[in-house]
Amino acid sequence: MADESRDDGKLPIESSDDTLSLEDIVLGYKQINNVEQAFRALKTTLELRPSFHSKHEYIRCHIFICFLALVLARIAS
Repeated sequence: MADESRDDGKLPIESSDDTLSLEDIVLGYKQINNVEQAFRALKTTLELRPSFHSKHEYIRCHIFICFLALVLARIAS
């Protein structure tokens, strides 16, 4: 039981890029989390439903629009 509680609140992370430092990997994961939280908040506010795209160009456009939404949300707050 004591061994299990030692790892509470910790998230193991990994990377296949050997050139990154541990700090860079952790920062990348934190940035991903911030983007996901902002997008989740934006979807909730706008009551958006999931979107599914199959063409590469549509996927790229969707990601770009999400990025713009994140920038606008950051500027507005």
